[in-house]
Amino acid sequence: MKTSLSRKPAHLAAVAKAAGIVASGIVPLPSDLKSDKPQAMFCLIGPAEAERLLAINTSNRKASPSIVDRYTRDVAHGRFHLSNDAISIYTSGALAVGQHRCYSVIEAGKPILSLVLLGLPEEAAANLDQPTTRRQHQNLQIVAGLRGLERRVAFGDSVSLAQ
Repeated sequence: MKTSLSRKPAHLAAVAKAAGIVASGIVPLPSDLKSDKPQAMFCLIGPAEAERLLAINTSNRKASPSIVDRYTRDVAHGRFHLSNDAISIYTSGALAVGQHRCYSVIEAGKPILSLVLLGLPEEAAANLDQPTTRRQHQNLQIVAGLRGLERRVAFGDSVSLAQ
């Protein structure tokens, strides 16, 4: 299957740079996504790669339109950043984690840099997407170093960040 990105690392780096992504060690999404053992890599996921990943989305929960909308806005405005949350694929070759990001990349028409994990055992499904959700004041504390916001955010007071 042909992808929208060249398989040459120099071309991937140029596309990443044009998208405002600064990283080294970016590799193309492998053509064979099945793996018997865990493999991790950084890949630029554009609309064509996202379509490929969604084609193997055979055992996931239903996508949430509100999450896709939020991620799409972030991708479109360059606010979707690399994190520890990998797009993950089971040993069988089915998409385990990442459907919302894939839909968002397609909707925004822009690539993202993502950690991609192949070879995730199917037994790991019971542990996926089980984190405690951060609250608004916790995100502000982490991103902006602001403290004492619990009461203001809980009561809906507006908080603005000067840049």
